[in-house]
Amino acid sequence: MRRNVLVSVGSLRSLPIRLVRTVRARWLLRRCDSVGAFTQVIHGRPVIRNDGTLHVGRRVRLTCTEAPVALLAEAGATLRLGDSVSINYGTAVTAAESIAIGSNVSIGPYCICLLYTSPSPRDRTR
Repeated sequence: MRRNVLVSVGSLRSLPIRLVRTVRARWLLRRCDSVGAFTQVIHGRPVIRNDGTLHVGRRVRLTCTEAPVALLAEAGATLRLGDSVSINYGTAVTAAESIAIGSNVSIGPYCICLLYTSPSPRDRTR
């Protein structure tokens, strides 16, 4: 049996752009422990510092048009981005312990996501 497949002209035109963005994302996110399929970096370069564990899910979209997106995992920390996460320009995600951003989450421009533990008052007096 033969199936008729209808493909829109717009999706064919954008295919090379999406392919280039996906290949470019693999290169720019090479310091991550794992990068899911179809992850894209839109314009610019993200700042990646992986001293711990950094996992990026499938179809993640990092937009770095105005300012870079920063993904920072400190020593011994785990930073996990779920599937279909969209992070807009100027956002910094820093993990000193463990941060997991779930699937289908959008983070707007210039957001700061931090997880640091401060010492207890008893530790300060010593």
